[in-house]
Amino acid sequence: MKEKGIEEFLYSAERMKEKYHDTRYIVVGFYEESYEERVKNLIDKGVIEYHSFTSKPEDYMAECSALVQPSYHEGMSNVCLESAATGRPILVSDIPGCGETVIDGVSGYRFPHASKEALLETMERFHKLPYEEKVAMGEAGRTHMEKCFDRKEVVKAHMRAIKDIIG
Repeated sequence: MKEKGIEEFLYSAERMKEKYHDTRYIVVGFYEESYEERVKNLIDKGVIEYHSFTSKPEDYMAECSALVQPSYHEGMSNVCLESAATGRPILVSDIPGCGETVIDGVSGYRFPHASKEALLETMERFHKLPYEEKVAMGEAGRTHMEKCFDRKEVVKAHMRAIKDIIG
């Protein structure tokens, strides 16, 4: 969980909830035993809602106005791709595997990984956007997914590269 950025997320969610009482923060997935007390405390305080692993993340994406992915390292992040494809803005660590999934300032925001303050600043920046701008970010993310991550186009690009290599 540490390398998924949970410490930065929990810190930022707690600060945001103190300042903006009407916000919701949903955490989905497993957490390590060492985080149990902290997670339960934040649930009891009404800072976060926690849901264990799900095979249907789209159910939670439908409820959110943005995805926050503060990982320290990732492969190509499916949750970022899926969120953007559903028209959700994404707030992601500027790392390989996440950074490619967002056009900074257009379809979401990138922030330096492992920085509580950078994540908090990014979440507040997004929170302050007018609703219409958030919707436009989501639409831009969907367009970005269609243009750059369409499976047919990715396969074609791989086939071209293979043909170039083998002649």
